[in-house]
Amino acid sequence: TCLTDCDPPFTVGTQNGQPTCDFPCNIGEYYYWDGSCDTTCDYPLNQRDEGGYLYCDNPCLAGEFIYWDQSCSLTCPSPLTQNPIADEFLCEYPCTGTQFLYWEGSCLANCDPPLSSY
Repeated sequence: TCLTDCDPPFTVGTQNGQPTCDFPCNIGEYYYWDGSCDTTCDYPLNQRDEGGYLYCDNPCLAGEFIYWDQSCSLTCPSPLTQNPIADEFLCEYPCTGTQFLYWEGSCLANCDPPLSSY
């Protein structure tokens, strides 16, 4: 029998007149859940290699925000920031690792009394 379809994300192609299943991304590119391809797949997304084919997986369910620590939530409250990636959103901590995030969105080096950090 002849090949008539391929398991997603592979598509039917031809080589030397013979049907093939082709990966949609170039060598060294990651396939994203929305069908796009990119050369990077950064944390908090998950890298996966299946037989040399690279995938960049979303650790969350569709419609959930991906947090910087790979946790997931339906909300991304202010002052956290929403950044699009593929067809989902990262919910990011906008300050550097040594700064404190204030309720109005500023990032400062100190958390002075009467405020407290946790």
